[in-house]
Amino acid sequence: MSKRTKIKYPGVYYRDVTRIGSSGIERVYFIRFKREGKVIEEKVEGNTLTI
Repeated sequence: MSKRTKIKYPGVYYRDVTRIGSSGIERVYFIRFKREGKVIEEKVEGNTLTI
């Protein structure tokens, strides 16, 4: 599993992961927030990078 990297927005992170089924790296964004006192992390979207 790749390391989470912070961006300039609070609670928003991304991970660079290898794409499944094709070549390249996909940058997957996650948001973290609290709901009913529990910390929730949800996937927002993926962005394909050509490396």
